[in-house]
Amino acid sequence: MKKGQFMVTPSANGFTVPIRQFPKSSSFGEKDAVTDLDSLVNSNEYSYLVTISVGGQLFPVIFDSGSADLWIVSSQCADQDCLNIKKYTPTAELLLDALPFSLNYLTGNAAGSVAFETVGFGTFEISQQVLALANTTTNMGLTSVGASGVLGLAFPEEASIAGTVGRSLLDNVFASLEPESRFLAYKLGVQGSDSSFSIGQLDPSFAVHVSDFFFTPVYPAGQEYDYWKVQLQGLTINGQAVPFSLSASKLARAPCPIAVLDSGTTLVLGPTHDVDNLWKAIGSSQKGSDGRWQVQCRHNVVVGLVLGSATEQKEFVINPADLSWQAPGLPIEDGWCVGGIQSNDGIYSGDWLLGDTFLRNVYVVHQAAGASSPPVVGLLSTVNVTDIQQQFTSERGPDPSPQTVHSTRSNFIAFRKPAEHLSPFVILVSALFFAFLNSAAFTFLFRVNRAKRAGRKTM
Repeated sequence: MKKGQFMVTPSANGFTVPIRQFPKSSSFGEKDAVTDLDSLVNSNEYSYLVTISVGGQLFPVIFDSGSADLWIVSSQCADQDCLNIKKYTPTAELLLDALPFSLNYLTGNAAGSVAFETVGFGTFEISQQVLALANTTTNMGLTSVGASGVLGLAFPEEASIAGTVGRSLLDNVFASLEPESRFLAYKLGVQGSDSSFSIGQLDPSFAVHVSDFFFTPVYPAGQEYDYWKVQLQGLTINGQAVPFSLSASKLARAPCPIAVLDSGTTLVLGPTHDVDNLWKAIGSSQKGSDGRWQVQCRHNVVVGLVLGSATEQKEFVINPADLSWQAPGLPIEDGWCVGGIQSNDGIYSGDWLLGDTFLRNVYVVHQAAGASSPPVVGLLSTVNVTDIQQQFTSERGPDPSPQTVHSTRSNFIAFRKPAEHLSPFVILVSALFFAFLNSAAFTFLFRVNRAKRAGRKTM
């Protein structure tokens, strides 16, 4: 068979495979829960692994919906990051390409060469599947979780290996399925039995019908699609809209902030302006000297993300335990935990990254585009607000802080959208509105209202 050609051994149906999760660090010793923030972060940081075969050799690889390339560590890798993990040994089927491979992640890098080899995934086997053999890796954390590479499941437009060289593993599997079965579904958990990955079918442990999901179109990158991105319409705290405006998207012509679903990222990451305001609204929080937000370990608060279009949207909540990370075995008396939502202004693919902190609370479907329909993301909440708050209280004790959303705006960073986003109509209506408020007939009522709001201030 010539290089670049491939053959898929078809499967009549899709498949479901287990996801194994491994903590990125399991050693905390007697470190202090307040001062050693890295230990706290690692206590809730997992890598989620699935198993594939390459050249008949089985490899655990990190399941990553936020990248698009498949790569495996080669036998030539001698970096610290490659120690004590299984590496690919060349077979007679291997075809090497002269093209180099290099891929940078939010943290970490992998580099090597492009190759073609027989790859098996679930019930599918693809001959001459394009992939990369990594000869060097840096800061990927492979040794700590026993992973031999990464399986990227984003759109091929974002792949470091160009589509002209070969189709991605996901595209090749989708090509052998009926259009309605061209989807992947996953659930990330914290226990050994509550994670799952499927292609072409749902795992009945989490859902039976696609009608159970809320679907929203993937937000495009121009005329193409790069990541599994959705519109973020707003944030909530204990069911109430946050008392500040979200930053305008930095993506051209985006109507609102854009969020990327990324199973390869642990945290929920967003603009500094929004994250700072969110934690101030949550209360019982402080920003550490390293810039990371901390929250009182017993603060029982539920944050929600309102996702979808301007006309069809739905709130999805995050378990308070995912917002407040406590190192195992350490006391929580008057203690501080690291927040599961942190700031990062260096995200280029969107405005927010929705990592495992969010994804552990939903069952997710990624549906490929149809002949006349865009790709969509389906979300099904897997948590009940009453249950998760009761469980949080049972594990950590009663919340000593007030259960209110701080409604005053005086403590929040001001944000003004660029002038070009304001239409003349909006400017005119705003001017008339403020003139109306300043009229003598309403001065008294306005002052009374301000006094009532000041009386509710709790910060």
